[in-house]
Amino acid sequence: MPVSRLAGERCQYVEVTTSSSDRQEFSPGVVESWDHEIGWGVVRLPPPNSDRCWFHFSAIIGVDGYRFLAVGTLVVARYHQVTEDEAQFYYGCRYVADQVRAAAAGP
Repeated sequence: MPVSRLAGERCQYVEVTTSSSDRQEFSPGVVESWDHEIGWGVVRLPPPNSDRCWFHFSAIIGVDGYRFLAVGTLVVARYHQVTEDEAQFYYGCRYVADQVRAAAAGP
């Protein structure tokens, strides 16, 4: 079971259980915010859901050293939906990313 860090100052942990069928394929998005102190950010997903997706630095792949993604970076993310009760731990985001990486540059 993946364990995700709770967003916020308490630095507790919450278990998020998802089956492989609940996970989305990689979808595009844009980094909307990033908190360097705590190590988490938010990706704005494109339509049709146009929702926000929370991610922890441990979900970032393809980055060496300190893992972060700058605001405005085009990314692709694999994510899953959380319940309304779980969303309170992710600053109201309805989705949590399992993996996030910068999108490949176009030709």
